[in-house]
Formats: sequence, structure tokens, C-alpha cells
Amino acid sequence: MQAARLQEVLAEWEAAVIDAQVRAAGNADDGAVTRAYHDQRDPAMQPRRVPSWALQMQMTTEADFLMVAIRNLLRVQDRLPTDLLAPMHGQEILELIRNVSEHFDERGGRSETTLATNHPRVLTNAITFTRQEVWLGGNHGVPLSRVQAWASRVNDRLLAALARSEVEVPASLAASTVAGDDELEWPADRLHFGWWLPTVDESEWPEGEIPHDILEIIAERFANLRARDNAD
Repeated sequence: MQAARLQEVLAEWEAAVIDAQVRAAGNADDGAVTRAYHDQRDPAMQPRRVPSWALQMQMTTEADFLMVAIRNLLRVQDRLPTDLLAPMHGQEILELIRNVSEHFDERGGRSETTLATNHPRVLTNAITFTRQEVWLGGNHGVPLSRVQAWASRVNDRLLAALARSEVEVPASLAASTVAGDDELEWPADRLHFGWWLPTVDESEWPEGEIPHDILEIIAERFANLRARDNAD
């Protein structure tokens, strides 16, 4: 969920920066051609996005929340039985980045020293991204797709550990927390959603499942992306 939120805000930031560049070109002394080209396009395609300070703050906040989520995953993994551990290559980098970011006022601390010594090319507060991938810690950091694949493995191992301990878990995160609520017949149309959905009018919310062929394409694209990561 948090990885998707970061990807979304990074895409918005990139689009806003591009729009700002287009506006600068269109308002230059020789910008008549640029303005004419965009004026004849659909109004929705006009360079209207602004790389605002607010959007930059949101981007930073989403990245911080992601590091907190990763730290929680590391804590979950530490509590799993030995035979169910699901380590990820580079997880120590993410833990060190999170520690340094969390304790930014402690200069020269253990995590900062370890990160600088063992991973000198990793940048604490850097995020590099393209249309296909996001790297936490800069170009020599950890790819986000690796984190997403790891999160899926940890989730599977956690469910296995809970089942082994005979702990009942919800079959779906979209299920109601109120006992018996999902079994009620009326009304037939329900909104099973979470905070991870983007801000979209309810009238535009999808009502059906993603077609199977589209799911296969998405899965294939993700698998191809992961295949490029030789480390994990």
C-alpha cells in the first residue's frame, strides 16, 4: 500500500516538473509554437500541474512512511520462526537508512557510521526513480520492486506462522470488522475499501474485478522487472 502511494506521488511530481518546464518554454520569447501546440490539445492535457512545496512535502512524507512500514516488516520477520524467515538482500541498508532518518539529530551515531563504512555509495535521503523503478537510497540503494516482492514473501510466511499457531486471520482485508456484517443481504451494493484508494468520486469507483488477462499482463511486467535484479 505505502509503496504504491510513494510511486503515485513520485509520478505526480515528475509530471508537475515537466509541466513547469513546458510552461517556461511556452512563455519564452520564442514560445509561440509551444503555446500553439498545447492550446489545440485537449484542455485536460494542458501543462497545469505545479511542482509545489506542498507536493514536495507530500513526496517526502510518503517516503518517510514507507521507511516506517519497512521497519515494521523487519520487526515482523525478526519474530518469525527460523524456518519461516524471508530475508531480503539489502535489508540492512534499509534498516540503516531508516535509523539515520529517524535519528537525524544524532550526528555520527552507530547507524550513520555503519552506513558510511559498509555502503558508502548509498545516500540516506535520496530517492532515484524512472517510469519503471524506484531506488531507495539513490542509484546504489535498494529497488522498490525488490521491497514489494519481499513484503509479499513476509506476508505469506506470517500467515503460515499464524496458521501454525492456530491464530485466525481475516480471509480478506476488505471484509467487515463487524461480526456478521458481510452476511447481511441489504443493501446489496457495498463499498469495501481502504485508505489506499486514491481520492475518486464514488460514482467513478470500479464495480468489478480486474479482467484476468489484464492481471496476467501486470504480473508478467512485474516478473520481468524483478528478473533484472540479480541480487535478490
